[in-house]
Amino acid sequence: MGDAGGYFVGWIDQMGKKKYSAQVPKTAGLNGIGREMPIKRKLLQAVGKHSATFPKFVSVGISSTILTLALLYIFKEFFGIYYVLSGLLSGQISIIWAFMWHDNWTWRDRRKGRPLLARFAAFEGIYIFTNFANSLLLYAFTEYLLLPYLLSMLLAIGVTFLFNYFMHSKITFKGV
Repeated sequence: MGDAGGYFVGWIDQMGKKKYSAQVPKTAGLNGIGREMPIKRKLLQAVGKHSATFPKFVSVGISSTILTLALLYIFKEFFGIYYVLSGLLSGQISIIWAFMWHDNWTWRDRRKGRPLLARFAAFEGIYIFTNFANSLLLYAFTEYLLLPYLLSMLLAIGVTFLFNYFMHSKITFKGV
């Protein structure tokens, strides 16, 4: 395989027999000037684009998740608000929290040329969809899978996490 170029993909079972193998070419895609770009370089470029913002997004996401879960608990347990409505309310408050952090820290370098209100409107628009999806998942996980409502919300947030990152990276805080 070394002469033809490529990577071996496969695995061996417990008895030592080869179960699957294939040769994957080292190149994929064009680099803009008609030559093929190595897969490793293409992957590193994609990861590199997000290496500065993704850890910050995760940090803000963790703090926002903690805020959402705490408010969900307070609204439901102390104020007696139905858990799905509590999820919507806590989600909306954490949206404002997350925007302040993302705008001033995660994507601070991408604020130029776009007014604050426009950035917030795009951010809110994406999170309205996400908050609605989280509420549907919260209900489904709680009512049909019989999970506790806080665990249901945590799972719902996890389901929409990557969607949020890429939508905000491409729309709300698109590079200038």
